[in-house]
Amino acid sequence: MKRSIFGLALASALLLAAPASGKIIEWHSIAGVTLGDTQTQVRAKLGRPKEIMRCGKGCMTWKYDAPLSGVLSFKGGKVDGMWTASKKQKTRKGIRPGSNEEAVRKAYPSVRCGAGVFGPGSRMCTIQGRYRGRAVLVQIPFNAGERGAREIGIYVALGQ
Repeated sequence: MKRSIFGLALASALLLAAPASGKIIEWHSIAGVTLGDTQTQVRAKLGRPKEIMRCGKGCMTWKYDAPLSGVLSFKGGKVDGMWTASKKQKTRKGIRPGSNEEAVRKAYPSVRCGAGVFGPGSRMCTIQGRYRGRAVLVQIPFNAGERGAREIGIYVALGQ
């Protein structure tokens, strides 16, 4: 009897700790990592990062392969931004890296698209929202000459 209770408890713990890969929740999370998560929480969800980079006082980025295939940024020890290039990650409306701008506009009518930051002819689509009282941006960049989105990012807006 003790073995079956222990086995059930262990299985439940493993299920609860499993990352929610394949999911982007707009203005909130990617691959189970949520804005505001601590470094300890991120390690519990995704494991050890492939690379850690410092980007200034109180700022750090962690690079991951699958399931995130992207980068998390930390400010004050908490996640304040993230992006994924994994085509396995998609929003609740089906948008993923590789989706075209027309699909983004159809799924999110309030999106604003304009000139991008990845060179001449690149595009950037931004969807504004809020999470826990803070302004948050979902950004979807497109390289010049390519129809599909290069990544999807979620960031706390500057000054928040």
